[in-house]
Amino acid sequence: MDLYDKTFNTNVRSVFLLTNLAVPHLTESQGIFVTISSVTGRWVFGFLPAYAMSKAALDHFTSYWQVNGVSPRTVPTNLQQNAGLDNGGMNQLLEKVAIKHSFGRVGSVDEIS
Repeated sequence: MDLYDKTFNTNVRSVFLLTNLAVPHLTESQGIFVTISSVTGRWVFGFLPAYAMSKAALDHFTSYWQVNGVSPRTVPTNLQQNAGLDNGGMNQLLEKVAIKHSFGRVGSVDEIS
């Protein structure tokens, strides 16, 4: 439950609290709020269920508030390694998910910014 709590606190609770604090200021300044989600919120890859659930919750929250959301395709990061995937498992995962993306490949960190 520690990983679940940490994941939801980071990906959902923090955004919820910050958005509620920011809305009056954003309304006044006509600013926008941008969330960063993940394709994992829509597609299940069979690992990191708490992460996938948190990103699905963030997607729903984003649509509720009508804020802008960025949801990049799969990007190799230390998240997969922290989930216990070795290089072989990581390569298998990336090959499996690459075909689901419109470009036929996974993304890179440099493409997100």
